Amino acid sequence: MSQIQEGRVIEGIALPEPGEWQLDPVHTSVEFVARHLMVSKVRGRFTNVQGTIHVAEDPAESWVEVDIDTASVESGDEKRDEHLRSPDFFDVARYAQITFKSTRVEGESPGHFLVHGDLTVHGVTRAVSLEVEYHGWTPDPMGDRRAGFSATTEVDREDFGLTWNMAVEAGGVLVGKKARLEFEIEAIKQLKARYCRFLDTKHWEDWRRLFTDDFVSDTSPSGGKLIRGADEFVAYVRNTLGNQPTVHQVHAPEIALTSATTATGVWALEDVVRLAPGVNLNGRGHYHETYEQFDGEWLIKTSTLTRLREDVFNPLFSVRISPRLRDAGAALARRFGR
Repeated sequence: MSQIQEGRVIEGIALPEPGEWQLDPVHTSVEFVARHLMVSKVRGRFTNVQGTIHVAEDPAESWVEVDIDTASVESGDEKRDEHLRSPDFFDVARYAQITFKSTRVEGESPGHFLVHGDLTVHGVTRAVSLEVEYHGWTPDPMGDRRAGFSATTEVDREDFGLTWNMAVEAGGVLVGKKARLEFEIEAIKQLKARYCRFLDTKHWEDWRRLFTDDFVSDTSPSGGKLIRGADEFVAYVRNTLGNQPTVHQVHAPEIALTSATTATGVWALEDVVRLAPGVNLNGRGHYHETYEQFDGEWLIKTSTLTRLREDVFNPLFSVRISPRLRDAGAALARRFGR
């Protein structure tokens, strides 16, 4: 996968665009299959799976990290599930997570390749190789992008300290040593447009969840104010806009990763707010933002407005306004919004 072609299409397969892709827990499954009494197979799964796929410009430089909640194991039998969570197996009280962190991608085909990495189970880390199949990507109704992957590998559970077993009278043991791991992954690349849809439709609670608790908004470089705290920021915006109709357009370049859990981005945002019948406020600005990942979700940590232009306009005229007039316009918007 070291070869790059124009349009990111290799062998007729459209590659996912570079950037962060989050595993969608609702459409992602991690299952395991093991022998029972040496003659049949038992299948189990983990219902709480989170992770990130970082797609690089060169696909061979991509990486993936997956976190699995061991307490979420299910096998279709409650008694067996309790045993799997006990110290005999996953010992979820001591080892709450199973993790996989890739170290290398190998292969020339974008549709089938190997992902080598470190698998940690029961506090023990072993190198494993996943056979991966990429199924392509597609936009979803919300405007986000979704990509599908399947991956498999086989491990010896005793290599990870899962040695419990029981001999049976007919010979052999109760549980086989080998386990096959099967990953069905749907990853999502969320677009910045969601930030604005929540604001357009005044879904304030949903909008609040996009920010870290200690979020900082700084519009002082463009004559605004510094606001610390997500609750304070959302309350300020809500009070400023009131019930006025708003339209938002965003030109969103790629976010740049600064680590596995932090990133930066610059956004060109255009707002149109109706101040009064026939009178609108048009604002254009550049926002420098930072992001942090918490529990698999990317949240906005800081936002600094570095350039702003605002005009009051109607079909007959357009007037550029100063910061002084901006406050008057906001007060007018709140008055007409009530």
